[in-house]
Amino acid sequence: MSIHPIIKEIRVRDLIVDPAVQRSLDLNRASRIAARFDPSALGAITVSERSDGSHHIVDGQHRSAAARMAQGDDATVLCLVYIGLSVEDEAALFRKLNTTKQVHPLQRFKVRLVEGDPIALILNDILSNSGWSVQGGKEQRKFAAVGALERVYLGAGIKRKGFQQGAVRTTIQTITTAWGHNPDGVRQEIVSGLGMVFIKHPEADANKITRELALLGSPLALISKAKARSTGSRYTLAATIAGLVVELHNKGRRANRLPYWEA
Repeated sequence: MSIHPIIKEIRVRDLIVDPAVQRSLDLNRASRIAARFDPSALGAITVSERSDGSHHIVDGQHRSAAARMAQGDDATVLCLVYIGLSVEDEAALFRKLNTTKQVHPLQRFKVRLVEGDPIALILNDILSNSGWSVQGGKEQRKFAAVGALERVYLGAGIKRKGFQQGAVRTTIQTITTAWGHNPDGVRQEIVSGLGMVFIKHPEADANKITRELALLGSPLALISKAKARSTGSRYTLAATIAGLVVELHNKGRRANRLPYWEA
């Protein structure tokens, strides 16, 4: 792998975007750049030259697309070209070059998967084993709340030592068994709220919680109850959901009750 890139002028039509490494192209953003296109202000596109000689964009696909819109397929752009990068290296370089908020957490997570990040791989395996796919959107089986899930894995501020893989697994299994692969069931507030309960109370009866959640009929019913209760409260929606989950756990119990939830 080259430590330092070389500089090349490359035609925009010869630049390739690998969706495993790059975020999706925002056509509106590219169009805005094209509308006020100034070649002198374009900067350099970061590129990986793979073993077959193809050039894959690591950083700068919107600027490249804007140049193509403004000047056509034969337009050339200045590129910083790395030679000998693996796809994992490309993903790591993309992440390092994009540390601002413009990169969505979901895209950053997917890049971490390509990069081979251990935490991302563990969380993805747990989701896959329960039939979920890390993707945006509201369709069945799509899971986008990766930030909330990782926070549970890291202890959610409740436990500061050790990874909470068991709490993550129980959270996903509970949601999936109660509501199937309904995307409303994996909203970040529900993932966080349930996760906090299983972190704080690993002894909790997950089967009882699952049954009670299923009886609600819909994850939106849980969200609605939490919103009504959290109005004017100092608790976040996730913490309010945690409190409701504890109440559902204790419902009808005289023994093995969990203590009242305090965030």
